[in-house]
Amino acid sequence: MKKTKKNVGYYWILIGKGVEFLAMMNRSCSIWPFLKLNLLQAAGLTKKASISKNRINTLYFNEDNPMKNNNKECSWKVLPLAKLTVVCVLLLGTLPGIAEAGVCGRLHVRPPCVNSVDVRPNSLTGIHIVDNSLTGADILDNSLTTADILDNSLTSTDVQDNNLTGTDLADEAGADFDSADQEFPLTTTDQVVRSVAITAPKPGQVIISTSGYFYFPSGATIDVGRCAITTGTTVDFTHLIIAGESIASAMAWVPFGATRGYTVAAGTTIFNLVCNTFSGTVNLGDPNLTAIYVSTQY
Repeated sequence: MKKTKKNVGYYWILIGKGVEFLAMMNRSCSIWPFLKLNLLQAAGLTKKASISKNRINTLYFNEDNPMKNNNKECSWKVLPLAKLTVVCVLLLGTLPGIAEAGVCGRLHVRPPCVNSVDVRPNSLTGIHIVDNSLTGADILDNSLTTADILDNSLTSTDVQDNNLTGTDLADEAGADFDSADQEFPLTTTDQVVRSVAITAPKPGQVIISTSGYFYFPSGATIDVGRCAITTGTTVDFTHLIIAGESIASAMAWVPFGATRGYTVAAGTTIFNLVCNTFSGTVNLGDPNLTAIYVSTQY
């Protein structure tokens, strides 16, 4: 397209509109009325004498001939257009990296006219975001960490049903168990009859429970059996499980159950059910051992 004086004037008006927007944003002075007159004269669109072609390319503002506006001084002077372009870019760079509502409409630019490139890092905070205006589609995957979430700011109403799994929780509860339908003949030597391992993601508590029964098959002896929940391999007499006869052939089957709690460090801890015979003949029936890990003690 041929660059006529009228076309050049149109380009100047577009530049002037941009400068007017800058003035409006900074609200330091009203520079558009003076600029508009110069632009129209430069484009030859007024009845005043036309300005030479060289002057069309030399508009800029300076401190000469100040004109007062709202008790502030602003003025204009003719300088090279290249400098005007550089200064406009610098002024744009000084604006806060926050999109003002309606900017797209005033500049006649189709949305989206502002994207993440236009926003300075860390310039947006919660006060700049309208409540309930963000959805999951607005957040990049894996872009949020615990550092971005205020303590106690999330409740169950913020989490959709069934959308969290164990992999989403750094300190989820865990469990393990060991059991079977079987009978162990015990001896006077300590024997590990059940064992479970808990790998804690962080320090926490482990609750261990056990159950089973002692069987006394002999009617000729006084039978006594012993067990304990422990992290070792011998019967722990501080948490002893014991059942026995006071006279021979007094009992045949005696059920038992017990629970013990542990404070554990992060990592793997092994818990055992260890049993033996104190006297007589004793079998251990259907023993089981269950462990549950939780991160918080109340």
